[in-house]
Amino acid sequence: MEKVWIKAIGIAALMILTLVTIAWTFASSPPIPKNFPLSQKWETKIVGDIEQISIVDNRIVIARTITRIYALDATTGNMLWERTTAWHLSYQPVIASETMLFLTDGKGIVALNKSDGSLVWQQSLRYPSGAEVTDIFQNLIAVNDTPFLSVYRADDGTLVWDKWVCREPVQTYFFNSHIVVPCFGFIVMDAFSGETILEVRSEPGLDRIWESAFADGVVYYSQDLEHISAYDLKNSKQLWNTPLENDRSQKFEVFGKNLIVTTDDQICMINRDTGNITWCVNNLIKASNPTIFADQLYLFNGLRHGITAYDVREGEQRGRLELPAYNFITVDNRNLMASSDKFLIFGLRNYIFAYGK
Repeated sequence: MEKVWIKAIGIAALMILTLVTIAWTFASSPPIPKNFPLSQKWETKIVGDIEQISIVDNRIVIARTITRIYALDATTGNMLWERTTAWHLSYQPVIASETMLFLTDGKGIVALNKSDGSLVWQQSLRYPSGAEVTDIFQNLIAVNDTPFLSVYRADDGTLVWDKWVCREPVQTYFFNSHIVVPCFGFIVMDAFSGETILEVRSEPGLDRIWESAFADGVVYYSQDLEHISAYDLKNSKQLWNTPLENDRSQKFEVFGKNLIVTTDDQICMINRDTGNITWCVNNLIKASNPTIFADQLYLFNGLRHGITAYDVREGEQRGRLELPAYNFITVDNRNLMASSDKFLIFGLRNYIFAYGK
C-alpha cells in the first residue's frame, strides 16, 4: 500500500514539473507576429503579475499588481516611480485627476501624487477588499464600498456623503451634477448631496444590472443576457432594445458612436443611436479587453494566448500576435490593454509591452 502511495505522489510531482516546464518555456519566448499590423517598440519588466493597466494624460502608463503600483513613461517604457500598496485584487483601473491618482487597496482609498507617487491622503473603508474607485467629477470621487456608495472630496479626502445603494458591487457614472447607479434599474442622485432625484425600477423577474456603460446621458446595459438596452436618462425613456444570439456574460465599452459588446466567445459592434448590429465575430475563446488603436480593434483571444487585430469598420481579421504565455486559470475583470496616441500597450504576467506603427 505504501508503495502505491509513493508511486502516486511521484506521478503527481512529475505532472506538476511538466506543467511548470511548459509554462516557463512559453514565458521565456518572445511574442510572435502573424501578419500583425504593429511592431514592438519597447518592453519593461516589473515585479509581480499585472492586474490592471491604464494610460494617464496620454503619456504615463499606470500598472498595478496586487501589492504595487508602477508609473512608466509611455514613450520609452522607462520607470518613473513605483510604490507599495496593501494587498488588493483590483477590478478597476486607477482613476486620475489633473494632479492625482485614486485607487483602493487592502486598507482603504488612497490618493497619490501623479508626478512622483507620494501619498496625498488616505481614508479607511468598511470593506476595503472589495471596494473600488468608480468615477471622478470636478472635485468629487465616487467609491463603491459595497453595499454603500461613498463620495469624497478629491483634494483632501473629506467624506461628502455616504449611502446604501445596492447589495452587490456596482458601476457608477457622474453626469453633470448627478451620479447614476445601475442596480435593479437606475438610481439618479445629486452628486453633491446624495439626494435621490430619479429612480427607474426594473420589471419584476429581471436580474440586476451586472455590466453597463455610459455616455452622453445614456446607459447601455443588459439584465437578461439576451438583450442589450439603451436608456436615455435625460428624457427618461428607453431608446432601443437589441436581441443578441449569445446569452453569455457581457462587457460593454463605448467607442465614439458605437458600443463594443464582448462575451467569452463573441464580440459585436453596435450603433449607439439605433441599436443596430454593425458586425459580430464569433467562435472566440475568452475574448477580453477590446482596445481601439489606429483604426484597428485589438482583442485578447484564446486564454490570453494571443492578441487578434480586426478592422474596426467591418470586423475583418487583420493579423494576430501570439503571446508567450498560457493561463490555465484566468481571472475576469483584469484590464490589461490600453492605447495612447502612439502605442498599443498591454501587460503579460510581469511584462509590459508597447507596439506601434
